[in-house]
Amino acid sequence: MYKIGICGAHGTGKTTLVNELNKELQLPIIKRTMRTLWEKFGIDDFEKIPADIRANFQKYALINQIDREENEGKHGFITDRTVLDNLAYTKLNADMSQSDFRIYERLVKERLKNYTHFIYLPIEFEVEQEHLRANIGSRRQIADIIENYLQAWFTKGDYLITTGSVESRVNQVKLFLKSKHRN
Repeated sequence: MYKIGICGAHGTGKTTLVNELNKELQLPIIKRTMRTLWEKFGIDDFEKIPADIRANFQKYALINQIDREENEGKHGFITDRTVLDNLAYTKLNADMSQSDFRIYERLVKERLKNYTHFIYLPIEFEVEQEHLRANIGSRRQIADIIENYLQAWFTKGDYLITTGSVESRVNQVKLFLKSKHRN
């Protein structure tokens, strides 16, 4: 059973990759988690919300991501947002006490073990600002945070960094799935 997490800053092609992979894998898709929450709560610009409210929202978003993975994906899934993405946005945008953040961080680190395959999409191309997408100006900061956690928490071969065209990325992921399946 595959539990595939696609991770990366906004506008890196996570949803596109999930949709393409799913044509072959036929797994339940967990996507648009954050956008769906923003729509539900009427949020147009997350950065304009007071930092303490953003912290509470991020806690809710993490619980929602875990809940969706557990319920919608109990027999496998592929998601275009992972708990690590959530942690990166929380670290950058939320006003949380240091002790609360450390607990949050430990929860995310433990939860990462639930993914059978973890794939990271670095920033490779520019994108336009889009409704219900985090500020494009924060992309590099989010990517840096994610990359720091990947280096600290994962060992080489435990995750895939995929680059190139959509077709190239799909092929890289398929090889990764096969190689991790044998191990």
